[in-house]
Amino acid sequence: MGRASRSPRQVTPGEAKRDTAIADLKKRLTAKTQECTLLENKLKAAHTAIAALFHDNQALRQQLDKDVSATITPIRPRGPRQRR
Repeated sequence: MGRASRSPRQVTPGEAKRDTAIADLKKRLTAKTQECTLLENKLKAAHTAIAALFHDNQALRQQLDKDVSATITPIRPRGPRQRR
């Protein structure tokens, strides 16, 4: 037996409200997912930069340790601080 043709069912106010809430939640989830992806990419970039700086720092320390004649000049002269 075939189905008799029916007119589309009317959506109740409660169902319409629910559907609107679901659509809003989907939009918010999409926005938060995009934000999370952006933050994750920034975190990866920061991790890469920190790792490179760490490597450079280690290499400079090793170079300094090998160079016995290296002299480190302080930024400000030693001795008591003078007021201006």
